[in-house]
Amino acid sequence: MVAADSVTMQYLLEGQFRTDKSLRPDDSLNGILFNNYLAPILNFSFNNAGMIFTYNPYEVASFIMGIFSIFIPFERLRKYIVSDFAKRMELTH
Repeated sequence: MVAADSVTMQYLLEGQFRTDKSLRPDDSLNGILFNNYLAPILNFSFNNAGMIFTYNPYEVASFIMGIFSIFIPFERLRKYIVSDFAKRMELTH
């Protein structure tokens, strides 16, 4: 599927989270999250446009955040996608 280590995935998740929440690269994440990082989790899925990580209440943030998802488009993941998976998802264009 995706050949990226957890450090790379964390970087991609944090970058997308910052974009989604209109945060600058130097803004602290622990104003919203429990910690100043957003680790990848095993609760993820794919659709025809990208990868979705879904976080449950209290997993990384307070209950007020509820269940939230972070969508990373295939454009940002392209160099990490395994070729067989890319073919199956028709991403080889």
